[in-house]
Amino acid sequence: MTTIAPGLKKYVEREAPADAPPARPGSKVHVHFTATVRSSDVVVDSSRGEFTTEVGGVTVRKCNVPLALTLPGVGAAERVDAPGFDASASSSAAGASSESRRGEAGRATVGTGTNHQTNHHPTNENTASVSEPQRLDVRGFVMGVLTMRLGERATFCVDAHLAYGERGKGVVGPNEAMDFDVELVGVDGDYFPARRGR
Repeated sequence: MTTIAPGLKKYVEREAPADAPPARPGSKVHVHFTATVRSSDVVVDSSRGEFTTEVGGVTVRKCNVPLALTLPGVGAAERVDAPGFDASASSSAAGASSESRRGEAGRATVGTGTNHQTNHHPTNENTASVSEPQRLDVRGFVMGVLTMRLGERATFCVDAHLAYGERGKGVVGPNEAMDFDVELVGVDGDYFPARRGR
């Protein structure tokens, strides 16, 4: 277990290959993740296909599609772990990519079990969409991804101030610590496992 910043710890479950490209400020990345409330061990969102939720009275299983986002640019990345960082105010940071409705400058928007979203799958050009996601600030998630290399899988233990904070969101209560199981499967056009030649 490594401490990345106060309130953010990393446990590497699978090392990346030595020559794997790292996630950098401004990188376009694809990640698989599972978000869990630490106190209750309840999964509140996942990109891995095992997550179900109610949408309009119908039980929907989330597609096995990685989250696509653009990481904050250099200026925002330097400030992402600073006290009082407000990602939405960082107009110079890299904004949401056209292939993702969940990534914004300095934050990752991870759902809380109520909605689904459009995502770009790194292995094909298809998208899956059900409805607009909730938009949640998860600084610890972004900070963690910025420490990863392609093919790495890690669990990030995120204290409340780097997750959903004092107000919480959706099924995540106030001041809840979160655990994020994250696998970096795409960085700037490189993928793990590698795509077959077209």
